Amino acid sequence: MKKIVYKVVVSNNGFEDFEAKVSEKLNQGWKPVGGIAFNYNFPYQAMAKVVDVPEETKATTSTKKLTQPAQETRSLTANEAMRRLDELT
Repeated sequence: MKKIVYKVVVSNNGFEDFEAKVSEKLNQGWKPVGGIAFNYNFPYQAMAKVVDVPEETKATTSTKKLTQPAQETRSLTANEAMRRLDELT
């Protein structure tokens, strides 16, 4: 089963450190969601990634299908999930 995970990258060690952290996530397959935000002069970047969820945890994992219509119950392929993620950004 596939699901989308979400993470916010932040750095309080300067913009070069922030760039390195975002670059690391991009190289791990994460995609930026929206632009960079600043709060108290610290940069933040929302990131998302489609991951596999092991079948044994399917029954105990509660996930909402944010962009999938309620009547559709099939699992998304990785390409479909990434396309939907791209539509969010």
